[in-house]
Amino acid sequence: MRIVGHTAESLQNDSGRRILIAEIRDCPHGFRSADGAFWMHALPDRIRSLPPVSYDRTKGAPVAENCETVLYGDYEPKRTRISPTKPCPILYFNSQSFFIPAVIPFELRNFRPISGLLVWAQIDMITALKKMIAAGYIEAPDSLRNSPRLSTYYGSVANLIGLAETGRSDSRFGLFSMVELSEAPAFELPIISAVDQNTETFPGLAELLVDNVENGEDILTQASAFQDPAQQTNFKTFEEALVNQDLKAAATVLRDRDKVSSWSHSSRAQYALGCMYESQENHGAASEAFYEAQRLDHFSGMEKLLAAQSREAKPFRDAFPEVFDMIRRGDRLQALPTLRGVVGDHPMVGNAILSYCLRGISEPAEGLAACEKSLSLNPHQTDVLGNLWSFLLELESDTEGLEIAKRHLDAFPRELPAISNAIDSSILRSDIEAAILLVHRYFICSANFPQVIKLLFKVYERAELWRELAEVFDELIPLLSGPTAETLCFHGEALIENQRFDECQAVFDQALTAEPGNSHVILGYARALARADKEEDAEQLLLTALGDQNRIDAPQDRIFLLTLLAEIQRRTGKPELALESFHRELGEKPLEASVVFGPLPGLEYAESLLILGKRTQVLEAIELLLGFWPDDPFILELAEIVGAE
Repeated sequence: MRIVGHTAESLQNDSGRRILIAEIRDCPHGFRSADGAFWMHALPDRIRSLPPVSYDRTKGAPVAENCETVLYGDYEPKRTRISPTKPCPILYFNSQSFFIPAVIPFELRNFRPISGLLVWAQIDMITALKKMIAAGYIEAPDSLRNSPRLSTYYGSVANLIGLAETGRSDSRFGLFSMVELSEAPAFELPIISAVDQNTETFPGLAELLVDNVENGEDILTQASAFQDPAQQTNFKTFEEALVNQDLKAAATVLRDRDKVSSWSHSSRAQYALGCMYESQENHGAASEAFYEAQRLDHFSGMEKLLAAQSREAKPFRDAFPEVFDMIRRGDRLQALPTLRGVVGDHPMVGNAILSYCLRGISEPAEGLAACEKSLSLNPHQTDVLGNLWSFLLELESDTEGLEIAKRHLDAFPRELPAISNAIDSSILRSDIEAAILLVHRYFICSANFPQVIKLLFKVYERAELWRELAEVFDELIPLLSGPTAETLCFHGEALIENQRFDECQAVFDQALTAEPGNSHVILGYARALARADKEEDAEQLLLTALGDQNRIDAPQDRIFLLTLLAEIQRRTGKPELALESFHRELGEKPLEASVVFGPLPGLEYAESLLILGKRTQVLEAIELLLGFWPDDPFILELAEIVGAE
């Protein structure tokens, strides 16, 4: 889904205060501010690792036609100047990724830093647009016109912070750390006020934040001594040899281990190594290099990693084409007998494919074993890590599932399924604070805004942060072109919980127009009407929907609508109508029919019986329900009310 046209156009067409990255991509690793108080870290590797672009001033545009990376605001490394009191500069990359500089303060005065280290942090689209609007870079879309000023928000650090020898085995840190960003009075750059240590792929940023007052100047000195490996002569020689397909010359550079020791923390260097191994058809080594490149946030590292792993699997695919033909046709079950017999011919690839075919067929133990065998031979397989997590979820191994989700996220920091799995595991472990940080990480990394909205709803609903959720949806959903019925339902539910009934009815009207047969829309709309004291309208909507078999034909969806209809009828003093609705829809034994779809329909039926004084039938209903759900708190509560043994 795209940003709506006028917003995207305002970003692309405004030329008043922006500098093309083509002008500054070859700047040094970093530079000091004019007064020497701040050290500015380099551009994010995701930007710096883009294909080389030259700038032709006579044409007024980059030579590379597809260069969509622009910089708004004052950031001029060639003049070594950045002003913390002017509007915050913003990097904008392909309509999806937004970066702003943020300060790790070394000294604070009047709640403002007077010295510190500036690093680039990636932020979500809404925060980026608000920053641009506040700085006067773009015109505000309608949904953001009256938004409150930013005070505290989330970001993900986009730089490796380079230090000299620190006694640590990992002397670079900070990349992919989730941070809290706070605005300071009369200071345009946000301050990193807190770090989530659980999401530090490269640990150490939290320690820097704690120790900064005493060690600030030392850190500045050490950082200034660090030089980007991509700027080194030996790396340029290596890269040039690869471009010229002179693999012998490239291999000669690699023989001097001392000169290439710093390459392990350069995404561009790791990517170049992967390209060399790819040329040599050493796909295993290429996979490892591209794995490191994506972990260091190279813009194309993940794509090349998957391509290298696919080439590594080609011998197995060629040997057993019938297995993959079945999988392509969607016949995973038919592929299993053959696959089980040949998996030993290539244990890594065979077990990876086997784990994929075993998903969703209630064979978690076999799937778990297949994943572990494949990962023991190559631990850097994002699809197999995802399969492993799903099998642990099926086995209800929540603790182990969370550990695998964290392992997956550490190995592939930008992989959206890894973040999504970590969100689900955090919810299962009742760690809602972690889930909130993770869902904002997903928002920062993803351009799939309908999925972002779905995950935001899942997490904020559990946290009961309805006001905050409605505020995010108010700003985000109007920016989407063609919001789906599902997206509108999420917005409507948040508005219901904030008792903004007139607005939520308008949202559900829009959703109902888009999909008149969508049971979730009808259910939400009826709830909105009932909460707004319009029970008769809600009842009529549900009766109309249930009366049309062509409109709602899925049995489970009809049960949900029926249960809400019966609840509204019971609460408005018409329990006999509620029973009549159950019998009309489900026949003479509605309780037994409703058991198939969960305890709520049966409970609703029993409550109407209780109001009508039919205690014997209520006791029978409770006995039946407890046979299926002996620990359900609502059934037990009803049993206590009627005095059931």
